[in-house]
This record gives sequence, structure tokens and C-alpha cells, in this order.
Amino acid sequence: ILDIRGNTYGNILPNLTMQSKLWSAYFGIDITEEDVCIAYALTKIARDKQGNKYHKDNAVDIANYSVMSSAIKKTKQEQK
Repeated sequence: ILDIRGNTYGNILPNLTMQSKLWSAYFGIDITEEDVCIAYALTKIARDKQGNKYHKDNAVDIANYSVMSSAIKKTKQEQK
């Protein structure tokens, strides 16, 4: 799934990096790219918990955000 979406939207990391910088500035705390992924997953979880009809896309997105967060964390650890 990540490869398919990556082919459509390009590398997600630059976008997540920009979002983490903007959110960090806005909230006045350090927010990582991994945090951005988790926040998006939580948004999808909240959407499902509000009594809305189940949408398969939400579950797929939650899984993808989790994989992205894990991959980013692993890459950062390897770069140390």
C-alpha cells in the first residue's frame, strides 16, 4: 500500500518533516515526523469511534501511518 501511494503522491518524508516543523512552531513543543503519523492515525481512530459507518479506508490509513512512523524511527536510529 505504501508503495502504491508513494507512486501517486511521492516520498512522504519531506511532507511529514514540513508538517512536524510547522506543528512544532505552532504548539511551541518538539513534534517529530513520527508524532505527525501517530496524530493522523488517532484522527482516523476518532473518526471511526464517533459512530460513523465503518470505512475500510480508515483502517488502511491507520495501518499505513503506523508503518510510516515505524520506518521513520528505524531510519533515524540507523543514521545515529
